[in-house]
Amino acid sequence: PPVFLETTTPSLQRRLPVLLSQLPSAGFLVADRFTLADIEAGYSLRLAIKAGLIEFDDVAGYLQPLMDRPAAKAAEFFRSIEPKAG
Repeated sequence: PPVFLETTTPSLQRRLPVLLSQLPSAGFLVADRFTLADIEAGYSLRLAIKAGLIEFDDVAGYLQPLMDRPAAKAAEFFRSIEPKAG
């Protein structure tokens, strides 16, 4: 793994469960509105999935609406973690 993962993984393994425990199963983080908090959480979750620290299925209820947003689709921001069809 890249060096940054070796040095940050222990810290992330302590912090990710806290983030995951606060995620809604559907909807957004603040009053059912898409906010900067969702952008930050979505980015962090994408990195955690790519690093193998969490599974997509563990956060799919929260993450899928972010992935379905037109801007996210146009930017292909979540393309690398999209579940494979079929």
